[in-house]
Amino acid sequence: MENLTTFKTRSPLIFVVALMVFTFISVLAVLACFSLEMRSDSFRVAAVLTTCGAIAFIAPVLTAALHRPYNIFHPLNFIALSFFFGVFGRIFFLLFSDSPLVSDLLLDRSIDSILPGAILSMIGSGLVCFSYSMVRKITFSFPRVNQQFSRFKEHRFYLLCPLIFVLSCVGLYFFLKATEFEYTGLDRISAKRRVLIDGVESGSGPWRLLAQDLPRATLLILLGLWSTSVRRSIPLLFGIFSFGSLAIALPFLASSRADVIFVILTACVLVNRTNGIRLEVLAFAFLISLVALFGMLSLRRVNQRGMSLSESFSELNLEPFFGNRSFADVTKLSHIYDSVPGLIDYKYGKSFLTIVYTPIPRALWPSKPPVRMGREITEKIYNRGLDLKERGGGTPPGILAEAIINFGLIGFPFVLLAVGAGLALVDNSLSRMATLSVPGLALYSAVIPTLCLSIMAGDLTGALIDCLSMSFIFLVLSLLTRLKFV
Repeated sequence: MENLTTFKTRSPLIFVVALMVFTFISVLAVLACFSLEMRSDSFRVAAVLTTCGAIAFIAPVLTAALHRPYNIFHPLNFIALSFFFGVFGRIFFLLFSDSPLVSDLLLDRSIDSILPGAILSMIGSGLVCFSYSMVRKITFSFPRVNQQFSRFKEHRFYLLCPLIFVLSCVGLYFFLKATEFEYTGLDRISAKRRVLIDGVESGSGPWRLLAQDLPRATLLILLGLWSTSVRRSIPLLFGIFSFGSLAIALPFLASSRADVIFVILTACVLVNRTNGIRLEVLAFAFLISLVALFGMLSLRRVNQRGMSLSESFSELNLEPFFGNRSFADVTKLSHIYDSVPGLIDYKYGKSFLTIVYTPIPRALWPSKPPVRMGREITEKIYNRGLDLKERGGGTPPGILAEAIINFGLIGFPFVLLAVGAGLALVDNSLSRMATLSVPGLALYSAVIPTLCLSIMAGDLTGALIDCLSMSFIFLVLSLLTRLKFV
């Protein structure tokens, strides 16, 4: 069976051209099938929307393919993935689905209300690709970090693993205790669990760090040791399985689909950077992701809608992929564009500065200003403030909408150019680090997919906090392996 590293030595241009041709032919064919039921103006709107969505999706794929050697897990391919589900696929879902979620996503408006979001997505995609390509050879070196990682002691890390496992279990216990988890049956095991302080969500940072981020980092280091070792032991394989299960436990119990997928995705990125991921392994990882996704969504429906588990699972269709506001959502971007500065005032960069006080626990500072804009967006645009008081959460803007909220159309291109350049700098710098040590390899695998997908679906502060947290864990683990008492 051929592995994906073989792809790196071949020109991907034929594949990309074929993808573009297939996409546009599919778009035209689908529109032609429904054109008889559309008025001429509706057909023109549908044509513009689908064309913008196709360009937004294909531009990163093409740009990534032009970078040699080709890498299926290129950062721009993660950006393309977000545009595929959030823009291209969602537009088709809105055009041709009879799901009640369509009116909810559109806020009972007509389909042409998302034209601004589709056009901005196309322009934003092009700007990110352009700036990424302009700085793709520029890199930063981190000599002190590389020096710290190079002193990583493998045998001492193995001795640390039992302690790490115990700490992670303790963190999981206290997180479940803080969210008042109570097992009453299998159908209640996966549900949204948040800690609310005066109606504002608390991230439960220390417990999440121990129960979610720490086992994920340990898993990636163990995978790195497995992938780079000549002799592979059964205890090492057992450690990978144990920490993999623990890394998924909290996200599954908290019904956090993205975090479960990130565990699987980061593992695939690491394997591909070392020996190349085989196609059957990638297919298996995709299958596991689908099972986890559908299982968690079925359990959530049971909790929120009072459906039976079998009924919930049988009624799932394309809604888990397109009937939501995840990824680079075109509907959310359109609503925010229409609401700024009317319902939401310009932030003038303030949302990018909340990272300064984010580490302070809300338990110590109950009146701490909101770190992320999801709550404000939900209250002012979607008029669902009462839901937040009971369940917490919010609607994160995504970097395209966050640029509009902060600087409007004038600042939009500058923010997206900065994002593309920043992603290139991070990728270049961490790629170099990944070749020098196992912790560097694990750091790259943890940061790149998380940063690319989180920044498109969430907000800049949240994406940076997640990446900095993982970086901190890798540094601490490397330091602990150098201590003589270990």
